[in-house]
Amino acid sequence: MFNFTKMHGLGNDYVYIFVENEKDIDFTKLARKVSNRNFGIGSDGLIVISKNENSNFKMRIFNSDGSEGAMCGNGIRCVAKYLYDNKYVTTNKFDIDTKSGIKHVSIKVNKDNLVERVQVNMGKVKFKDVKKIEVLDKTFEVNLLDVGNIHGVIFTRQNVFSYAQKYGELISKHKSFDQDINVEFVKVINDETVKMAVYERGSGITLACGTGACASYFAAHKKEMVKNSGTVILNYGNLDILVDSHDTVFMSGEAVKVFDGTFYD
Repeated sequence: MFNFTKMHGLGNDYVYIFVENEKDIDFTKLARKVSNRNFGIGSDGLIVISKNENSNFKMRIFNSDGSEGAMCGNGIRCVAKYLYDNKYVTTNKFDIDTKSGIKHVSIKVNKDNLVERVQVNMGKVKFKDVKKIEVLDKTFEVNLLDVGNIHGVIFTRQNVFSYAQKYGELISKHKSFDQDINVEFVKVINDETVKMAVYERGSGITLACGTGACASYFAAHKKEMVKNSGTVILNYGNLDILVDSHDTVFMSGEAVKVFDGTFYD
């Protein structure tokens, strides 16, 4: 039995727990249980919040299949909200430790002094490679980028959501890659806007992906399709992305608490 908070960023939902001691918990097994939408709480995964050895706060991300991820853009915004709303931190700017490094966050609060929007310095995004692969009836050019985790960005003029459903898993698990990847299908709307759909490694189709939005907009900017700042349109909302002159990406978006509860394991 343990207490939890259900939160989401643009529909990308996780179960959040705060733990004092990580050693006694099998998070892989727990993530599978709580993520199940029929027999558990229902989520895209589990995010564990704790203190590190320097007494700073850290997060660990476990996908719905139990695999551990390195970074989650929507998740870290919700972690920032969790820490501030529950008075673990009292300043509007603070750091959160992740498996892909320390991230700097800035929060915006509402009239009730609760976090409603978070900006995250996601660090430098790196172009890794471009690969052409054949899947079913099509050949795709996959732009591989590192945003703390690996994303494959594919530009298309077609319906990004139907493409994610049809091709996402097959591309994610393609033999051309050393490991399963996150896959984004991206349509450029204008020089400040792109539309994106995502298949996430370990979770499948999700309503939003913060790191994927960063990878997608960054790739579009580097290919001179968009300006250095603009919007990524997702299923149920938007993320604002800024790429600075050093290839550092800043992501801004909402963080929403759904409910608190107790899970009887």
